[in-house]
Amino acid sequence: MINRLPILFVLALAAAGCSLEVNEPTRPGGTGIHVDVPGSAVALLGDSAVDDGLAVATRCDEGSHADCNRVGHALLEGRYGYAEDPEAAAPFLTSACDAGYAGACHTLGQMALDGEGLIRNVELAASRMDRACELGLLPACLQLARLDIDGTHSLAEGRADALVQSACHGGLVEACVQHEALAEARIGQALRASDRVSESAVDGEESDGDSASEEPEAAEPLPTADQ
Repeated sequence: MINRLPILFVLALAAAGCSLEVNEPTRPGGTGIHVDVPGSAVALLGDSAVDDGLAVATRCDEGSHADCNRVGHALLEGRYGYAEDPEAAAPFLTSACDAGYAGACHTLGQMALDGEGLIRNVELAASRMDRACELGLLPACLQLARLDIDGTHSLAEGRADALVQSACHGGLVEACVQHEALAEARIGQALRASDRVSESAVDGEESDGDSASEEPEAAEPLPTADQ
C-alpha cells in the first residue's frame, strides 16, 4: 500500500501557503562577485566530510557567524571535507565580516586584491582591510598601509605612517621593521633634497662670479652617469 502521508503533508503545506523550495548555495557563476547571503554550508560538504565539518556547517546554517567564518576559510583551504572553492567561500566570509569577524574581513580584502574568488577590486580590498584594522587586526593595518606606500591605493596624508606606527606599538614586529625602513627612507630623501639645494646655491654663486669676470671661462660640464 502506498504511503500517502508525505503527499498529504505536501498538500497541507501548499494549502497553508508554505514553500518547499530549497535554498541552494548562491554561486557567482564565474563572475567573481560575491553575494551577501551564503547558501547552505551543509549542502556544499563533500562525501568525505568529517564529523567536525558537519557540525560546523550545521551551526553555520543555523546562524552562527563564527562557524560561517570557519566554513569560509575551510572552503579556501579544502578542510572539513570541503573542496577548495574560493567563489563559494566569499559569501560565508562576507557574512562573518559583516558580523564583525576581523579575520574574515582581512581574508576578503586579500581575495579582492588578488582576484581570488572575486573580481580584482583594489577599492574593495582596501575597504575590507580597513574594517579588519578597525576591529583590531594589526596585520590588516600594516597591509592597508602598504597599499598606500607602494602606490596601489591612496590613503589620507599621514595615515599610512600612523597605521604602521600603531601596529608596531601593538607588538607587530613586521610593522616595526617597516617603520624603521620608512624612517630611513625619509632621512635619505631629506639628505638628497638638502644636497640638491646646496648644489644649486653653489652653482648660483659660481655663475655670478663668472658674469662679473672680464674674461669668463667656459663652465666645466657636469659629469654624466657614464663618467
